[in-house]
Order: sequence, then C-alpha cells, then structure tokens
Amino acid sequence: MKNFFTLIAFLFGALSISADEITIWEGSALVNAWGDQPFFLTDGGRELKENKAQAGDALRFYGSAQDNSWITELREGHWGATYAVYSGGVAYNEDGTIRESTIVDLATQGYFELVLNDDILSAALSSKGWGGVFLMNGDGNLTITKIVLVRTSERPDDPEGEHEDIIDKFTYTWNTSETIVHNDDKSITYNSVSWGGVAAWVAQSTGVEGQDEPVDWSGYNKIVFEFAEPTTCNTQIVIGENKAWGDVGIKKLELSFSGSDLTKVSQVALQTSEATTLVITSIYLVKPVSTSINKIATGKSHHTIRYNLSGQRVDENFKGVVIMNGKKIAVK
Repeated sequence: MKNFFTLIAFLFGALSISADEITIWEGSALVNAWGDQPFFLTDGGRELKENKAQAGDALRFYGSAQDNSWITELREGHWGATYAVYSGGVAYNEDGTIRESTIVDLATQGYFELVLNDDILSAALSSKGWGGVFLMNGDGNLTITKIVLVRTSERPDDPEGEHEDIIDKFTYTWNTSETIVHNDDKSITYNSVSWGGVAAWVAQSTGVEGQDEPVDWSGYNKIVFEFAEPTTCNTQIVIGENKAWGDVGIKKLELSFSGSDLTKVSQVALQTSEATTLVITSIYLVKPVSTSINKIATGKSHHTIRYNLSGQRVDENFKGVVIMNGKKIAVK
C-alpha cells in the first residue's frame, strides 16, 4: 500500500507515442515485498476507457531490476485473480518446487506484456471505490516505470456509433424524498439525496405482476449520461452488478458494456454521492458502427501481430496456439 499514494500523481495525462502505441501511465513503482504492493491505473479503468482498449490489445509493462531474481504476480486490482506471473529467471515456490512463470529479460527487452481479453476488461472497467485496475505482488527490486497500450486492430472512424435516446424512461426515484421533473426541452431536473437514485424500469411487461421480462442490451456498446453543468459531487451509473464511477466536475458519464453480461437488464439508475440538484440533458444507448466499407489502413498495421498464451509476442514461424486480433488460433 505504501506505493499507492506515490502513484496517484502519475495516473493522469496519457501521452500518445505513435499511431499504435499509447503511454497510459508513467512513474516509478517498486515491487519488492509480498503483500505490500502498488496498484496501477485508476479504479474503474479510466485510462483504458479513454483510449478505447479492446480485447486483443496488449499492455506493456516497462521496468528494470537489479538482477534476474525478481518475480511478480500481475493481478486484478482489487486483490482478485492472478492474470500472469513473470520472473527474471527460474522462480521457486516456498516448498522448493519450480514455479510456473514467463521468464523476461528486462535488460534486453525492457518490458513484459499482457494481452487483454473480455474478462480482464470487464474487471478493469468495474469500480469498487479502492484499488486500481492491476496490482503487482512480488519481490526482487523490480521497478515499473511505464505502461503502454499496444493496439492490434483498427478502430472505426466513428466510435460513438448510433444513439438511441432513453431519457423518457427515467420516471421514478429510489428515495421517496427525491424528485424528478421532465422539462419541455426533454432534460430532467433531479433533486437527489445521498446515494438515492433516479431510475428507469426497462423490463418489458408480461401482463402478470412481478413477472416483467428483462431486455437484452448485448447489442449495444455503452450507456451515456450528459449533464447541463459540471457535477458538484461524485456520480455513479448502476445496471445490476455493472457500475461506472464519475468524478466531480464532469459533464458526461458513460458505462461501457465491454465484457459484461447485459442480456437480462431490468433497471438502470444514476446515483449521486451527496444531496444535489442535477440537470440531465441526455441519456442514450450507443450501438456499434455498421458499415460495409472497410477503412484503408495507412502506415504500420498490427493485424498480424501474434502472441503466445503467456502474452509474449511471437513471429510467423511460431507453431502452436497463438492470440491474433483477440482470438485464439492454432498454427501448425
């Protein structure tokens, strides 16, 4: 935990370094004591959202170590699942047996890589109010200095896609002392209490009380709330277990559906951390861009970049199971 507050100063201001690689974190974080380790990236995955990270993209963790005795677990940032184990040489368990890990020569390569998948992105874009997207747990005087997002696929020209307005569906509040008013310009004036909620019931009526049918939103990319003025307190979108955290001073808050199960949606709500008056100008769902015209790529293309199951880049001569464009492919 001691490194966490040191990292906060470095969590902002992504710097683009090429058309295909984006630096999303820079600093100096020491991994040197089991159980007392640094978090990386903002809880809720702001840096990944802003740069539209997708399954199949890779994250490069640049760093250095005094020698090859270093080892680290790269874990989900709320002390969750272990995504991968990296080491500078052969690593051992406490009982003396060899521990499975990906060996990385930092002196030569300078970084190790993790290929993003839907499960990692789903966890990354979930906020719990503490921690971060990743944490590293290990020892050996490993110092992390930079995290770079490496894109392996083209993005659509219009990432926003088609909008479907649903602001009229927000008709009630979670707390009886709260009020909502639908204005003539289609905006909503919401007078909230702390952690109340303005909500929409989107499940379809079956005609039988208590048996409304949830709707399938898996065909959408995200939901977006836009505000007339910068928010004066924290906000949060809630769809079941899926949440998106909004900082003070924002005029737009969105919840990405990447990697989430949105096949059975009944209710959507927006919460505020304090009692406030909030004017919501737009609430809409975003559909993926649909086009039959493929973008003509210019410059370097990463469509053929391949990774093995340990997240290491491999060349076209590698035989076995590889990850390319976010999919597992058997190469013989």
